[in-house]
Amino acid sequence: MKLAILGGSFDPVHVGHVAMVEFILEHTHIDRVLVVPASCSPFKNQSVTAPEHRLEMVRLAFSHLKDCQISDLEVRRGGPSYMIDTLEFLQKVPPVPEISLIVGQDNLEDFFKWHRVDDVLALAEILVLGRQVGTSQTVNIPDSHKHRFHFFLEFDRRVSSTEIRVMLDSDELADGQLSPAVRQYIKKHSLY
Repeated sequence: MKLAILGGSFDPVHVGHVAMVEFILEHTHIDRVLVVPASCSPFKNQSVTAPEHRLEMVRLAFSHLKDCQISDLEVRRGGPSYMIDTLEFLQKVPPVPEISLIVGQDNLEDFFKWHRVDDVLALAEILVLGRQVGTSQTVNIPDSHKHRFHFFLEFDRRVSSTEIRVMLDSDELADGQLSPAVRQYIKKHSLY
């Protein structure tokens, strides 16, 4: 089985995240996508929203996709979320899938700062989707790792969780950036 993982803070999860998963399921040979909200991103001081709320919003946002599962693995583990820990856990659960990671092009610059990045690349190929939110910079991938990266730059969904939080705070969020269920959850729990 071919499994792709989409990890992140999802603070909040938005239509761009959902579009990434839909694109991968439609345009690649991936059988299933596992969405894994981080307990705490090592690249961010602290998420604005508690992990349990972010996990529930992710469940709501992806509930319509039958080939997509949500994992609470990193939320249950707590502490900083390192993708290598998730990959090594999945290697112990038979049948061991062929794993890819879904990464937005806007996050590629930080990719080589990931904890044990060489081990990550040994266990997973990287599917890079064109999400150039406010950036046009390119990242130099070492020649030794280029064969592990597959680019899908025709995908270009410019949505940012940071911008959405600002718009929610000022009550200026446009329709269509969050699923109705996620928007209702945010309102019900007075998030952001």
